[in-house]
Amino acid sequence: MKAKGRPILGAFSGFFGFLFLAVDLILFGVIHFNSPLVTILPVIGLVLGIVFGFWAPIGAGKVERQVAEQKSAERREKAEAALAAMPRPAPGVETDSPARPTDAPATAPVVEAPPTLVEEQAPPAPPPPPPPPA
Repeated sequence: MKAKGRPILGAFSGFFGFLFLAVDLILFGVIHFNSPLVTILPVIGLVLGIVFGFWAPIGAGKVERQVAEQKSAERREKAEAALAAMPRPAPGVETDSPARPTDAPATAPVVEAPPTLVEEQAPPAPPPPPPPPA
């Protein structure tokens, strides 16, 4: 038997939805923590989620699937046309080789980092000792 909807997704959603509903009812003081409704609500949510998962027409229909396939085919054709229009490297030129330090031009300017504030300032002098008492 092939399920029409998504019963497992419905079961998880219903269980956690009703579990959090039970927690909210406890926190707002509507029911007490030792009430049997705290354990019954998640089970009800589980059952309702499975039923809704079988019943609900969740998912793409036949027409939506065909439209999605047409759009993806059009996008694929555009991508292939763009790749075909891109220039190709000359034969014998390596394009996948990693960059090497020797690839940098020889006339690259050397940039030195500016001095930091710590280098510019001398450490503060310690305070002079207090005069001896007389």
